[in-house]
Amino acid sequence: MSNTRVETFYLADLGEGLTEAFVQEILVQVGDIIEMFAPVAVIETEKSTVEITSPFAGTVTRVAARPDEYINVGDPVIEVEVTDE
Repeated sequence: MSNTRVETFYLADLGEGLTEAFVQEILVQVGDIIEMFAPVAVIETEKSTVEITSPFAGTVTRVAARPDEYINVGDPVIEVEVTDE
């Protein structure tokens, strides 16, 4: 029997005292099926521009981050419905 749950992916500590990031692009949308470590967004900090990847595999149920906005460390990026086998 499989169980499903929704996991929230929060913006992780960016290091070097950085507390916020600018969201350049969201690479997923609600309904997308993603694998673990799939790129979900492109963010820019004072130091660099990077793709951030999902720590979960499953179906995207919510995209919380928005392009052209700043998000803080600890803010939700996406929510993913995960199925446990």
